[in-house]
Amino acid sequence: MKITKESLKKMVIQELTSGYLDYGGDETARMDFRTSNFKEDIERIMGLLEDMENIVRDDTRMLPKELQYLKTHYLDNLYRKIGFIEGAIDARLGGRFDEVE
Repeated sequence: MKITKESLKKMVIQELTSGYLDYGGDETARMDFRTSNFKEDIERIMGLLEDMENIVRDDTRMLPKELQYLKTHYLDNLYRKIGFIEGAIDARLGGRFDEVE
């Protein structure tokens, strides 16, 4: 049996969804799979950010120097990365990225 790219994609989706679910077509399945991953990723990220907020607010052992470094280094990198993601989304919505198979 020859495994094609399309059949491999179907097998992976089937394994990841713990059984076959009829999504109404390959594209719908692919979009649903990607959306749920983004949603789960965002929920984890938001949880981590909430933890960081609590640490900054409540941990009296953090030195002002550490807080300043967090603000100027880590948060700056986070803002930049979010900006890159936003730019990529805008580019995709504006049709500036080629379709990827």
